[in-house]
Amino acid sequence: MTIKNAYELQRIIIVAGRNVRTKQLRKYFKSRAKDKSEANKLKRPQMHEFWSVPVLTRLNDAHPEKASLKRIQRLLAMVGGAADVRKQREAEESLEVSKALENLNIAIEACTKGDAGTLSTLLVNKSVTSDAVTQKSQSLLYIAAYNGHPACVQALLDNKAKVDVGDHTVGCSPLAGAVIGSNARIGNVWKGVSERYRFVIRYLIDAGANPNYKCTRTIIRPREMVSASEHDEMENHRRPMGKLAIIGSGSTPLHIATACALLPGTRYYGCPEIILLLRRHGADYHITNGDDTTALSLVSDPSTPKAVKAALEIDTVDDKDVSLINDLRQACAMGETAKFAKVMSMAQKQSSKAFRCILNGVGGLEKGFAPREMPPLQAWEIAAATPLALACAKGHVKIARALIEAGCDVNCGRPGPTNPMVCAGQSLGKHGDPKNPSFTEIITRLIKAGARDNIRSAETGQSALHVIASRGIKPLYQLLVKDGKADELAKDFRGHVPKFLLAEATGEGAQRDNLHDIDVKDIPDMRHNAKDREAVPKLNFAKTDVGEDVIEVILSQKLKLDLIVPPRISGVDEVVGTRDLIMSDPRNLDKIDKLRIEAVQKTKNSDDAEALVTNAIDTALMKKMPVLKDDRDAAFMKAKVKNNDGKPVLVKMRALTPTEAPEIALERAQIIVERLNLPSNAASKLAKALISYSKKKEKSQKVCISLFLSITTYLMYLGYPFRLKCSQYESIMLGMK
Repeated sequence: MTIKNAYELQRIIIVAGRNVRTKQLRKYFKSRAKDKSEANKLKRPQMHEFWSVPVLTRLNDAHPEKASLKRIQRLLAMVGGAADVRKQREAEESLEVSKALENLNIAIEACTKGDAGTLSTLLVNKSVTSDAVTQKSQSLLYIAAYNGHPACVQALLDNKAKVDVGDHTVGCSPLAGAVIGSNARIGNVWKGVSERYRFVIRYLIDAGANPNYKCTRTIIRPREMVSASEHDEMENHRRPMGKLAIIGSGSTPLHIATACALLPGTRYYGCPEIILLLRRHGADYHITNGDDTTALSLVSDPSTPKAVKAALEIDTVDDKDVSLINDLRQACAMGETAKFAKVMSMAQKQSSKAFRCILNGVGGLEKGFAPREMPPLQAWEIAAATPLALACAKGHVKIARALIEAGCDVNCGRPGPTNPMVCAGQSLGKHGDPKNPSFTEIITRLIKAGARDNIRSAETGQSALHVIASRGIKPLYQLLVKDGKADELAKDFRGHVPKFLLAEATGEGAQRDNLHDIDVKDIPDMRHNAKDREAVPKLNFAKTDVGEDVIEVILSQKLKLDLIVPPRISGVDEVVGTRDLIMSDPRNLDKIDKLRIEAVQKTKNSDDAEALVTNAIDTALMKKMPVLKDDRDAAFMKAKVKNNDGKPVLVKMRALTPTEAPEIALERAQIIVERLNLPSNAASKLAKALISYSKKKEKSQKVCISLFLSITTYLMYLGYPFRLKCSQYESIMLGMK
């Protein structure tokens, strides 16, 4: 007889013989609770012996129904062995949970890195579901779309992943995630990035994604969506991003794509590709978000890039417009002047809005289902490039001149942002190459037409000046600096400056100075000879004399966070210095991001939000550590210095007061050198620079005071009653500093 349910088990226990009772069974297994030593572990009754009791023999090899498991376990508790049953059940459950978490983490990593094979295996084996959600409340489809992996997106869609379920925290769809991710700086491989994201968007739309799906909360910029200048500030200066919020709540993917195209220096700045792709597949530019803003109203400013404005002003992007865009791009790339003239004539017969859109159009706007595999680009094609960018890259002077005269956007090339000037510069040869004249003429015409070289690539940090400098073409370099207003000292992400690239390419050589912000060559040396240098006592100080601490930062009633205060040096790290240590500590970055997001939601302004966060940290610091000196109104010297690893860092030192001796400058410099792992010879340079900076500040302060006294004397001469108390005078002086 096989026990199938709890009721049969209960009946067997009730009708058992008199010599078999629950009390006897408990007594039999009483030693389980008493003897817990490891030495007698094997002597104790084991779980498998439990089933040898006559009453429960029939339960051996039995498979009870699932509905009766809990009741059977309660009955087993009456006769002993409940603890073992519970432990076994908990072990099985924990094993299942840990295995599920492990599979989910593998799937997340596969979606992040684009490992479609591993992801497909997990989905086929049902080790993870296609609708699984991470601890950050993001679906696997959202992660794959954000990171731009078409094969992973396709695998999830084939397994019936919900196409509009993305990031639950902001109510963001996978389509919106793909738009945000396309503008982010993810990884270091840039080849084919634009094509990958285009196919991700196409796959999502083909699967039924709603192009007008609204996000429920404000869209915050990810840490990776930065321009080259913001990247420098975050890496070297340890400053936060300039603008935190991309767009307000209730925004569609078209709102997000437009806002990203208007963020200077980010990948799709000034590029209309994603906007045209969304509009081609049904995105409505008349939908308003929570701020009563439409995608079209975002481009109402006169400084909006022409190509972005043209992509939104056109009523509809129909098949004829797409055909003209493709024909025009091919003619520009292949230098077919007759075909170019014919296409331009046909385009001019369209409406003025359609003509401007065709003039700045991109490829890949055909309707229909996208192929399952990304096809290779044609020989003449450059992904997401405008007609002008293609003509500049191929060196077709006549076509480029005609496009400029027709009114195309001379600053819109392809995502990067890579303007047409960079496209032409990348095709240049070394100085003296016979193919250079045509590209030189194109660059000259672009500069005369108003092309600017102040936008560096978010992918490499390079501008057109970097490219031309590396070719060693000095006349063109000087033209860009003079007329194109290019920056000679702007670094790319490898640390190369155009001025030195030109010197290396021409063989003239250049002396690189680590301190770019401070000219130290004119500052007199503090010690005139070796005797003085030896006479100065060496400073022996501990790295830190105050250990770690924790402060509670209160931004609002809802948000209270504990931040770690790293070890600091008393007398050097006052309020500003300690705050910088807190905000740069890797352990605090996630919490500071939460503070910034909450501040943006509260103030609706990124500058006010950053001030709110710093004030909250300062308040918490002064409350926890009243001994700290409030130096927020003091002047600070800033300088860029390379550390021993060759990476540039920002040095920030408080200026000397009139009562402080010059030797204190050297002490502070040595502390900074040890803390930031700087070369040992940087201490003397920093000390000299700090002394010079402090003297200049003291002189300018004296000028302010004398000017203030002159104004008050003149007012009193005119007869105005001008009486100030000492405290009022000091407050005015503080404001003038």
